Amino acid sequence: MKRLLIAISAIALLASCDRTIHEYPIPTKAPVIIELNVDRNPPKYYKKIEFDKKFKKTVSTMQEDYALPYDLEKDKYLLRISVEVYDERGNTVLRRVITKPSDALAPQDTIHAKLPDGKYRVASFADYVPKDKPEDWHYKTGSLKKIDTDLSTYPENSHLRDCAAGVEDFIIDFRLTPDGYPALAKDANNVIHSRKIPVYLKRASGRYRITATDYNSYLLAGGKADDIKVKVTYKQYASVGYNVDKQEPNKFLPSYSFITKPDIYISKEKTQISLTIDYILTSNSEENAVIADFIIYDRDKQVSQIMGINIPLKRNHETVLEGYFLTKNYSKDDGIQIDENFDGEYLIKI
Repeated sequence: MKRLLIAISAIALLASCDRTIHEYPIPTKAPVIIELNVDRNPPKYYKKIEFDKKFKKTVSTMQEDYALPYDLEKDKYLLRISVEVYDERGNTVLRRVITKPSDALAPQDTIHAKLPDGKYRVASFADYVPKDKPEDWHYKTGSLKKIDTDLSTYPENSHLRDCAAGVEDFIIDFRLTPDGYPALAKDANNVIHSRKIPVYLKRASGRYRITATDYNSYLLAGGKADDIKVKVTYKQYASVGYNVDKQEPNKFLPSYSFITKPDIYISKEKTQISLTIDYILTSNSEENAVIADFIIYDRDKQVSQIMGINIPLKRNHETVLEGYFLTKNYSKDDGIQIDENFDGEYLIKI
């Protein structure tokens, strides 16, 4: 009997050991790979505003082809991508900032993380920063829910104001799979075995371009592209802040000005020159507008003015304004005025 009891005890001990060896704790966090895809295609055309020699304007809708591309000096600037992950209460549970070459194509990079069971939103913002000092510069991104613009750093090359943003909702639910594979919130029943959560960043702004169609006449009169400068004044609340989580602008100024040089584009026939371009943060779902004054100078001599122009803007699209801006000086007789004493103006020197 004693031998039997010893044998039974030994079997029970072995069984207990076997369970200890083969039973593993359930994981509390799951690996997630956030894949960052910044769209670097140029915006598509939106509307054209054409001015004749008497300043009469015609507005038309353009075919949605890609607008003119641009290149940045790769040795001077980097593409910076900021990422924040929020839980279902809106708390930031993860933040990362990476930099890549300014011409890097999508997907630009991935971010690896481990997160517990729950619902999440990943928000991401991409902008350009100086290569020798890759930190907050023109856009202040300490929180992606309240991005601000440092107007004192208004770049001479306005393409450096281009930026992109994107969000994606996903879940981690260990009830779907014991390994905690994530799933996109919009397709929660299909787990992602690669663990990659793709985030697609699109241009967060609308672009406009001021084009002089009389550039050849200007050259024949002895003008030079290097002598041109443009004063731009935005009025009636231009956007300078952005909330990536909401995908909407969230800060506006009553007015500000800056002085810029022509964009690099000159048509092959030298009949057109792009006097200035800019990017304005815009709504995600509807057309926006900015009211602007433009004064064009040849050195210190004013050659043209376009005052109080309502420019329609659509996110990730370009609005083109064309006219005889280098050889036709629109006067007060044309119903246009210069208000040199306009209050509430921030002058940005670049």
